[in-house]
Amino acid sequence: MAFTANDYILDAAELYGDTAYDRIETTTWIKYLNAAIRTLILVRPDAGAVTESTLLVSGIKQTLPTAALRLLDDIFFEAIVQFILYKALSADDDSIDSAKAQQHFLNFTTLLGVEQQSSRTQGPETKE
Repeated sequence: MAFTANDYILDAAELYGDTAYDRIETTTWIKYLNAAIRTLILVRPDAGAVTESTLLVSGIKQTLPTAALRLLDDIFFEAIVQFILYKALSADDDSIDSAKAQQHFLNFTTLLGVEQQSSRTQGPETKE
């Protein structure tokens, strides 16, 4: 099943308790989704890989094959939602939310099968 951006955001907002988008604006949820997808591709480049042969014709603008335009496979749905929650909770200036954010980041890396976090994707340190 192909998911839309709205599916990811609605699931994360529901878990966050913000289905009316009162606490976090829709544009911010979209930014969090984009960050999740970028991080997913950094951590698991195979998540966005598509292998398909295409005939290249000299002198004309080329288009991507339809398969290359697909949304991320549903096996990464939960990982993306966990990262969106991590971003939402990290934005709060509350130590409880910071601890929850770290847990969601750990869930994200675990779902992707990441054994060690790289410095490019590591979450912020928790506050003392």
